[in-house]
Amino acid sequence: MAEEIRFFELNTGAKIPSVGLGTFQAENPGALAKAATTAIKVGYGHIDCASSYGNQVMDLDRRVRRGQERLAQEAAKEKAVEEE
Repeated sequence: MAEEIRFFELNTGAKIPSVGLGTFQAENPGALAKAATTAIKVGYGHIDCASSYGNQVMDLDRRVRRGQERLAQEAAKEKAVEEE
């Protein structure tokens, strides 16, 4: 069984996962989108796409949100089927 992902607590009290996907120097929009989608599917909750990386043109934040929404919808459907 996979080990549970640990979190770091920030000075604000917020917690972030200790493991994330970095997007620094990513130049291929297709490969980056595929990597982000795969990361979300396997449970990553932190995708580092800081504006200083200069790859916002790839629209990664929108793609990540769309992927998270799709996975949440799939999980809700699976749960509904299990409860029937």
